[in-house]
Amino acid sequence: MTGVVMVFGAIYAPSVASFESLFEYFQSSLSYVVPTIVVVYIAGLFVPWLNGNGAFWTIVAGLVVGVPLFILKEVTSMWTDFGLPEIHYTIMSSIMMVIGIGIHFGLSAVTRQSKKERIEELVWSGDEAKEIFTTLERPIWRDRTLWSALLASCMVGFIIWIW
Repeated sequence: MTGVVMVFGAIYAPSVASFESLFEYFQSSLSYVVPTIVVVYIAGLFVPWLNGNGAFWTIVAGLVVGVPLFILKEVTSMWTDFGLPEIHYTIMSSIMMVIGIGIHFGLSAVTRQSKKERIEELVWSGDEAKEIFTTLERPIWRDRTLWSALLASCMVGFIIWIW
């Protein structure tokens, strides 16, 4: 298996050289794959009727559409050879996000079950979150709220220091 990966890497490496920088390649490749994953997580936070079928197939569709689209547009010149308009990869990520929203909402609506799923043990309630974040743990150095406040303070301090 390692040999297959190395052969694929050796064949694919010259196409990375067509980008101005490795950072641009990384940003561009992620803009085709990540938006559908973000849709699944963010929409799942706010829309309670979305389900696992919609989430799974949204991520699969994002990969099936995103990877070939990235190769056609960013790696090869086939996109422009077909006469398609030049679209920046940041705009393409918005298009992939809209595709992901459509697939996730559509499939979840079609596969919605009439009976209520038992999600009480899977989802935090507001009361549970309030209890966790307002109760101090003993011993005090094991309290996750204090550690998260310390981490947030250090992060803000670091940002101010760099700025």
